[in-house]
Amino acid sequence: MRKAGLRTLGFVSALLLGSSITVMAESDGMEIIEAEGDAGYASGLVTGTRIPEEYLYEGLRLVDGKWIYVRNNAKDSSVNGLVYYEAGKEWFYVRDGEVDLALTGFAEYDGGQFYIAGGRVCREASGLVQDPGTKEWRYVAEGQVQRQYTGLAQYDGAWFMLAEGVKQESFSGLYPYDGAYFLIADGQILNSYSGLFQYRDAWYFIADGMVSSYTGLAEYDGAWFYIANGMLNSSFTGNVKYNGSWFYIENGVLRTDSPGAALLVKLQADRDACKSNAESVLSYVNQYRSEVGASALVLDEDLCLAAALRAQEMADTNVLSHTRPDGSSCFTVLEQFSIPHRASGENIASGYADAQSVCNGWYHSEGHYRNMVSGNYGRIGVGMAVSKNGMPYWVQLFGD
Repeated sequence: MRKAGLRTLGFVSALLLGSSITVMAESDGMEIIEAEGDAGYASGLVTGTRIPEEYLYEGLRLVDGKWIYVRNNAKDSSVNGLVYYEAGKEWFYVRDGEVDLALTGFAEYDGGQFYIAGGRVCREASGLVQDPGTKEWRYVAEGQVQRQYTGLAQYDGAWFMLAEGVKQESFSGLYPYDGAYFLIADGQILNSYSGLFQYRDAWYFIADGMVSSYTGLAEYDGAWFYIANGMLNSSFTGNVKYNGSWFYIENGVLRTDSPGAALLVKLQADRDACKSNAESVLSYVNQYRSEVGASALVLDEDLCLAAALRAQEMADTNVLSHTRPDGSSCFTVLEQFSIPHRASGENIASGYADAQSVCNGWYHSEGHYRNMVSGNYGRIGVGMAVSKNGMPYWVQLFGD
């Protein structure tokens, strides 16, 4: 072992990953051991009978180009884990008494988990970080895994699902977060997906990876379905308006081969064919309204469709009535076509050949006339159908 006696010990400086430490001491009869001896690694440490207090330092020290953990003037190989370096105000990972500068990954300390890069706790790390060993992604804030966090986190333009700070790559399905539901595949939001998606026993309408509040029709695998508030409504049977046209839905599925579908097609065709009659009726009604200072009505296509259905019902049964064939009120037809109504009215007639004659008949009937000039209404629908024996049935429906 090579030794050198000292009368004074000058300055020793070292850089620890951006932080420096300086040790200064004077002593009598001390020696610096510059090589490894039989007692173990002690290079750069001081031995002697009167060791100054600063050489009894406990913590990290640079010795022979390596950072080791010193205790009682010797390397303590029993130290493993994170160690705080006061001079640099940083944490380092020590393995067998020596800073493991090659380590990049995660380490446990005092119940927490920390991200280590080059042997140092990487406090500048925030967001999702991948463990190079396990390939697992964890959510980190200032170098510490946020185990208390469960939710979604963004990384590199994408969103991921986390549970207790760890990305859940095994999860696929719908995930609730911040009042919404998101479509997850292998732990990541599928923000490129739009359309129907089945999860457990229900079907959902997804728009850009999120369950939408959409109500209307949606196509899937060649068929069309009725969506209400983002879910397929398999209990719904009735009429639905989509892109300006009406369609018949049966148990949530658009049907084109059922009596309900055929009726809806006929009603829309009759409404279009009867447009000139409807416009003529509107002209007469607005003339009556101008005579009393009431504002003109507007012809409403959906009200015309509802009026066409009412006229067809009476033509099919040859019964002139404000009660529908199923026994319900005439105004339930408005619900079939999703027509909002706070104020509504119906005028019906049969046997009149044209718009002028039927309007003249209504004009001379007190109750019918009152409906035509009422200030409660702003819209009107007109329908006409002819029974098998040639009897014409006319309907006016009024809405606010």
